[in-house]
Amino acid sequence: NVTSTTKYTLIQNGTAHTNLATTTVFSFPNPVTAGNTLIVGVHTFDEGLTSISDNRGNTYSLAVSEIFGNLEVRIFVASNVTAGPTTVTVVTGGAISGNNFTCINAHEFQGIISASPVAATGSNNSNPNPSSSPFNSGTAAVTNADDLIFSYVYVNGGGGSAPAGYTLATSTTFAAAGGTQQLSSAFRAPGVTGSVSPSWSKGSVGATVILKSAESATLEVGGGFPNAPVLTVYYHLPAGTGPGFTGPTEPIWSTALGGIVNDGGVQWTNYGPVEIWYPQTNYAVPVVV
Repeated sequence: NVTSTTKYTLIQNGTAHTNLATTTVFSFPNPVTAGNTLIVGVHTFDEGLTSISDNRGNTYSLAVSEIFGNLEVRIFVASNVTAGPTTVTVVTGGAISGNNFTCINAHEFQGIISASPVAATGSNNSNPNPSSSPFNSGTAAVTNADDLIFSYVYVNGGGGSAPAGYTLATSTTFAAAGGTQQLSSAFRAPGVTGSVSPSWSKGSVGATVILKSAESATLEVGGGFPNAPVLTVYYHLPAGTGPGFTGPTEPIWSTALGGIVNDGGVQWTNYGPVEIWYPQTNYAVPVVV
């Protein structure tokens, strides 16, 4: 058997915030890589969200939101993005008052499936209290143990720390609206399936998104016929080894997910990046990509 391993990687991230403004801008420190996924958490206080966009023309889809009084938390996902220096712009509406503030927590991930990347979502708030300790960002169901759990929280007064077992991605604390404000994000691969509720040490409003790792697609190799092209698998093989191969990057199969294919019967080992496989022995096995 081939063992599935987590394929996603956090490439870069950062935060930006404004007080008493209708436009908030964040620029990634390095050029974004084509085909990657941008996950952007947006928090607004006492002002409605009008739009989110970037200078590359990428489309941001709302994955989940939670509204608690004047506090609004949203997570957006942009898939298969265009390469280059990328600046994200959030525009808010409504009258400017002494309490308005907006925060962006932006992340570039590699290895998230582009088509329908969101598997499940959840959200939560600390009603009726300004904050709760501990606080979970929302419950969601994991159906693939290699998928990405992404958690985003606002903490009234600050002092929140990431859930146990999670990697802290972004965290910013600043003064606004007469107090201390904190916006933080964290992620992990669960390793198991079932319900998850990322538990921060403290929080007020939060959201959870399960995103499909490239490990979620399954391809069975051996003893069948090709189906409609959905997934292309490439191989790399030393010259003169194995049946029916002629070059280091020859595409050998395009099949529907879960389809049965056969090209001489080869065991494949997941080498990475996504969809690159190295044949080891001459018999067929299921593989996970």
